[in-house]
Amino acid sequence: MITETARHAAKALFRAENFSQGDTLVVTQKGKTTLTFKGEEIAKLEGTSLKIKNEGNFGAAVLDKVNGVLQYAGHELLYRKSWCWWFESSQTPFGDGKNWRGIKL
Repeated sequence: MITETARHAAKALFRAENFSQGDTLVVTQKGKTTLTFKGEEIAKLEGTSLKIKNEGNFGAAVLDKVNGVLQYAGHELLYRKSWCWWFESSQTPFGDGKNWRGIKL
């Protein structure tokens, strides 16, 4: 289940609006919009290019923010099992718990 904060942050990201709630921040400046959690960049939207990353944090709160962005973009969600991230329809991990480089959509 995606939290309301993650939903609102994702909406702000795609609408290029500023947003702040707790440790979640969305800032728009100079043609790019960035979603951060606890100071770490989770998603960046620049023009039509979207990059999502986790900065090595495979925790549930970061996954929540990533899934908020994926859901708003109409993409498949991720789930966490044994500190790896998996797409719901896949049997292959999407990150090994250490070396995830993010995704571009």
